Amino acid sequence: MGTPKTWKNVEREVASRFRTSRNVGSGSLGREDRSRSDTVHPRLYIEVKYGDWKRWFRKELRDALELATENALKESKTPVIALKKKRQHGFWVLVHIDDLKKVADEAG
Repeated sequence: MGTPKTWKNVEREVASRFRTSRNVGSGSLGREDRSRSDTVHPRLYIEVKYGDWKRWFRKELRDALELATENALKESKTPVIALKKKRQHGFWVLVHIDDLKKVADEAG
């Protein structure tokens, strides 16, 4: 997955494109009163995946999509998966077609 500094920077990069910030301790805190999203965006539930593309197109991506969709529903947010490949500029965004315009409007 890379060094902590690297994946934290990737989460910051993604968050900044959606005009928000990284959610510190997003999944690991497990507190019911806090979002599990990787950002603190008020309308989007953003799950950031960084690393090896080969892993994403297997079970990990399916699990991330399922969990992001479930958690976004609980938080009344729109699920977004951001995929960043190591040593590559920018990142990919995976959203449901019905949410595409809504998510694009949130991007900077």
